[in-house]
Amino acid sequence: MKSFIVVLCCLFAITYGQTDLPAIRRNARFQRNLALVALHNQIFGAEGVENGLAKTQEEKVCILNVKEAALEEGNIVLDETVGKIIPEVERLSTSGTEAEIKAFLDKTDYPAYKKSAMNEFKQKIMTWIPAVQGKMAACRK
Repeated sequence: MKSFIVVLCCLFAITYGQTDLPAIRRNARFQRNLALVALHNQIFGAEGVENGLAKTQEEKVCILNVKEAALEEGNIVLDETVGKIIPEVERLSTSGTEAEIKAFLDKTDYPAYKKSAMNEFKQKIMTWIPAVQGKMAACRK
């Protein structure tokens, strides 16, 4: 059920239109946070299952270490996909000139960008999460 709600929110974030920089800024942050929640659901869900099956403290520590590494790697994936546009939007929002902002808005098709970024994120995560689950399962002897 949680996954269904996250998917609905992702679709809403993708289809909601943006015409100005503040709207793009809000939506880019929202989309990144939404992707972060989806990532955490996958990683913490896998951790919960494996911790339930772990028999020793050593196995649980190993699972925790895999989870921490996965969270770090997941944040890198986020920054390379759905979060890629955020630094430029933040810079323009705080110190961009009118000409820079206009040029950015003219050259950026944000709805198409965010749809492709979210698809890229989902594709990377769906191929990466099974490997994380496998590493966690390998912690149990």
